[in-house]
Amino acid sequence: MIDDPMDAQLAVLDPARREAPPAPGSVRHASILERALSGTDTTLVPVPQPESARPRRRWRPYAVAMAAAVVVVAVACAALLPRDSGDADAVGLLSSAADTTAVVTSLRVAIAEEDRYHAGTRTLEVVGDRVREQTYGTYRDGHVEGATTVFMGVDVYEERIDGGRETFRLDRTVSPFASSSQAVLDAATSSHDVAVVGQDTVRDVATTHYRITLDAASRSALAGLDPEVLGWFGLADGADQVRTVDVWVGGDLIRRMRVKGDESVWTADYYDFNAHIDVQPPDWAGTVTPGEG
Repeated sequence: MIDDPMDAQLAVLDPARREAPPAPGSVRHASILERALSGTDTTLVPVPQPESARPRRRWRPYAVAMAAAVVVVAVACAALLPRDSGDADAVGLLSSAADTTAVVTSLRVAIAEEDRYHAGTRTLEVVGDRVREQTYGTYRDGHVEGATTVFMGVDVYEERIDGGRETFRLDRTVSPFASSSQAVLDAATSSHDVAVVGQDTVRDVATTHYRITLDAASRSALAGLDPEVLGWFGLADGADQVRTVDVWVGGDLIRRMRVKGDESVWTADYYDFNAHIDVQPPDWAGTVTPGEG
């Protein structure tokens, strides 16, 4: 008895309903019996579904909105990070201070330097192309060296602490210290990696402390400067090993600079800008003809 109309439609396709079972001993009966007794594995093997038919993770509208919001926030934060906008301002402020320092007519500089060979101090009195430099250093082996050297344009007068004196003439005047500082900062800030460390006081002047971290390109730019420029900063050798340059700026002038390398530290205080400074040849200079000694 067929109650469901659908069963009635399918009944015509059922061979058991429209055909009698095979007679015992018939070929068909024997075939069916052999298959049934053969032990053939009849385990159903699932048919792989095509890729498009496999269930997929359902996209949740709120998840998409959250992801989009994260991207927007990340972009906004990146735009507001002080490293990007701050660096540009810091580089500009440092460049301005370097430019202003480069044109001062006179200044004094107190330097402390240390490397793997020695530790020492230097003081400079600078007015135009005249410089008085006093150096004193103790070397690792214990011996001490020092001298007072006066640069009068191309003429140089040196008196060592052991009493020795020497006068010689340069091919050209020494590189001005202030503009040399400008050149070093220009090379260092080419990395654009400048951070504000904080506020500080240098020789009673309020300053902002900046730190420049050099990369390979800025170290290369620094190493490419004239050796006479680098010599003021103890970098005639090893400019390519400088890692950081710290600068203290106050009143749009460089007040302190510190150059750190792999094995050296050089720190200088700049002061007495545009002060009256008198640099003259030493009293004994008249006894030696420039170019001899």
